[in-house]
Amino acid sequence: MIRKTLAVLFVLILTSGLAQAFEGITEKSRDAVILLAGENEDGTNQGMGSAFFVTPEGLAITNYHVIHGVEKIRGWFYDVEDMNYYWVEVQAIDPVADLALVKVKLPDHKLPVKYLEIESNVNNIKVGEDVMAIGHMLGLDWTVTKGIINHTHRDGLVSPYVHIIQHTAHINRGNSGGPLLNSEGKVVGVNTYVLSPKGSWTGVAYATRGDDVYFSFVQMRDDAKVTRPAMRLKIGTINEWRRNAILQKYPDAKIPNTFGLIVGEVLEEDSWGIKQGVRQFDTLVGIDGFPVNNMDQLDALIAHKKPGDILTLTIIRDYHFILLEYELAEMEFNDFEKFYDERQQRMKEEFSNE
Repeated sequence: MIRKTLAVLFVLILTSGLAQAFEGITEKSRDAVILLAGENEDGTNQGMGSAFFVTPEGLAITNYHVIHGVEKIRGWFYDVEDMNYYWVEVQAIDPVADLALVKVKLPDHKLPVKYLEIESNVNNIKVGEDVMAIGHMLGLDWTVTKGIINHTHRDGLVSPYVHIIQHTAHINRGNSGGPLLNSEGKVVGVNTYVLSPKGSWTGVAYATRGDDVYFSFVQMRDDAKVTRPAMRLKIGTINEWRRNAILQKYPDAKIPNTFGLIVGEVLEEDSWGIKQGVRQFDTLVGIDGFPVNNMDQLDALIAHKKPGDILTLTIIRDYHFILLEYELAEMEFNDFEKFYDERQQRMKEEFSNE
């Protein structure tokens, strides 16, 4: 009985401590979270979202879908003594991560602003961790919700290079671009989606993970754009079924394995892959000594590389293992808006953009 009582007291003390911690974080953080509202040139509304300051000079992070197609943007502080709006300018975009960097045009007397630190170390973002979301859900200003992290690497929900946190803090339309904070007040994610057929809260929320947010932010701040690597290869997972299908079509192909990523398409002679030494039916099984068996593993290994970086590929060709040095290219989008809109449509088929 005594042990049970002590256990209950410990839980109560721990819970009380976390509550006080988050209460303090709320007071410190809400001034760094701003409301964004888009409008057309004729003054009609184009929706609203959230953003948060990341520098004392007034640079803020939000979702790309919050500012996508918006002609003018206004921003508001959490400040009952200052109900004025301030014009917001887009500084850089990263649609691959659904992120954007904006600058709030503030008078000198409003600077420096309070800002939030982004958690860049993925090892400090843990399943079961208590988190808090601040944002403007459903048009209700500066709403705070709490939850826990359910998962730290939901891959491919936004794009192949971006990892997503699944959490239980309530978010809805209007939370997009707002911060997901841990008990230290650091941004572990940017709230982006809810899993729902109707776009309202059902218990599953998604946020772009902090380390990916930081990676994007640094490039947007320093270079005004985000450059991402690409292998420019037509490859796919090889298994027994696909191996047999290829051998039926190409009986002379030498494919001894049913694991890794196979180059299954005929490459043009002037293609990037051919110039790097890759050939049809090569099977990629390793990068820089790390095994590769699916596209998620490939994306994870090259996501934070830079165009021009040299990889050492382990390839199976003609029943032999070979090592091949391979230079990464730069990701290109011939029709960028089409890419983004098509991705958004795919997401809407399964997830609700909030």
